[in-house]
Amino acid sequence: MQTTKRILLCLLAGLLVLCLAACGGQADKDDDITLYLFSGESDEFVLEKGVVVLTGEKDIIYSGQFHSKEPLEVVDYIASYYISTAESEVLLLSNGFSDGSGSGPALDLSKYYVSLTRSPAVSLAEYPDEFANNFYLQIDLTTVDGEKTTYKVPLQVEKVYGTDSSSAEEAATV
Repeated sequence: MQTTKRILLCLLAGLLVLCLAACGGQADKDDDITLYLFSGESDEFVLEKGVVVLTGEKDIIYSGQFHSKEPLEVVDYIASYYISTAESEVLLLSNGFSDGSGSGPALDLSKYYVSLTRSPAVSLAEYPDEFANNFYLQIDLTTVDGEKTTYKVPLQVEKVYGTDSSSAEEAATV
């Protein structure tokens, strides 16, 4: 268990270094970098170690790892990250798994940790209040019994690095 935690911490640190390196390495651009951590929990799922990097030019979301608390065998799922606004729900990032047949082999989401890294479809700076207060993970899945279910996991956002010069950064400080 300790080895797994160390490996995950090293991967997360490596991702952060890559993200910072991709920002150009210029001193004046470093001021534009803001780093957030996020996590969340519902009755059925846990999400841990999520990271958001805002650079002013590009947003990057490392989805962290989510898994079910209890054994949950599924034949497909879609994990989507949203922010909820007064008008609609804005999709940021989505990924899924399907065996194509809908009948197996089953994937036990209590043993399988899911993560992905990608730039979101929209800039989080456009929705500072929603990102701080209405950021969530939605999991749509089909169990081996054919039951389709949707779960929502509210996410807590914590700013860990960056200046306080923009409203997005101020709003996302929880």
